[in-house]
Amino acid sequence: MQNLAKYRKIVTAMPKQWAPMLMSQYSAFRLFKQNGFALKYLNHHEIKIRSEEELVYLHFQIVNPWRFTYCSVIDRPAPRCFNMRDILSGETFLLFSPGIADSLEKLGSVQMFFLLIGFNGQCWQTYGPLAHLIGIIPADILFFAQQINKNAGKLSDLPEMLDRDPFPFMMLFKGGEIPLTFHDADMIVLNSSEFYDEHFDPEQYADSFKLTKKYPLYKLSLKYWGEFPHFAACYYHSEKHRLILTAMTDRGYEKIIHTYRKAAYHLAPDPQHRVTINMAHLIKEILRKDVILNPYEKTFEEPDPPDS
Repeated sequence: MQNLAKYRKIVTAMPKQWAPMLMSQYSAFRLFKQNGFALKYLNHHEIKIRSEEELVYLHFQIVNPWRFTYCSVIDRPAPRCFNMRDILSGETFLLFSPGIADSLEKLGSVQMFFLLIGFNGQCWQTYGPLAHLIGIIPADILFFAQQINKNAGKLSDLPEMLDRDPFPFMMLFKGGEIPLTFHDADMIVLNSSEFYDEHFDPEQYADSFKLTKKYPLYKLSLKYWGEFPHFAACYYHSEKHRLILTAMTDRGYEKIIHTYRKAAYHLAPDPQHRVTINMAHLIKEILRKDVILNPYEKTFEEPDPPDS
């Protein structure tokens, strides 16, 4: 249980049986993962005297190592069988899981699951807690990983992190039942990018953006898109030549890129960071970090009136 000590606040908020189940899952993972303890135990006397059936099983697990994965349901060829897509690798696999069948019956749609899976010779099966994540998206998982290791540049970098220490990722189940937030058709998700441009002139875009100056900072709020729910805006530090683009919806961010493109200023179309409000709260709770993608925003916040 020492592995869970740093997450004591999370563990105490969850059902009492959750922590022992996690430790059981983690023990099985360490045993049957790639180059796990099962390989080291092969020459142990107590292993050598096991039955042939048990030894065959052990050898099979070593050849087919267990792994943690984030995955989503593609379709359901049988009541308890699912074609799954591995979010981290893009691969598909067949999974037998009565537990997932029960979860979907109770919850309906689920964005993804966090599972420990092992191969039985015909399909994959789960072991331990089935973490359903209703309102966490793949971009959230990558962003969370980057708060642990800034060198995690893509989802395919995560299996190595999960192999080394899955506990932070296990804790995400704390927010697994919080749904995504929408305003009409727009999902509320923080889009953000940062660029270096020593030639950027905020005044050049005054026709499309509302400019606010607090030297050396400029805020460029996109007209018609700068208010709720999109909050599409840019911030420029004229001494550091730092340009930050932010929006609270995908459409808001796309509109910023499109507006600049019409003015012959071309930026990469995809945001560098994309994270939901739920994940931002989970990062603070689990990793004890504040998510600050735009340090200039507070400079332009209006103080609350005294009678508010």
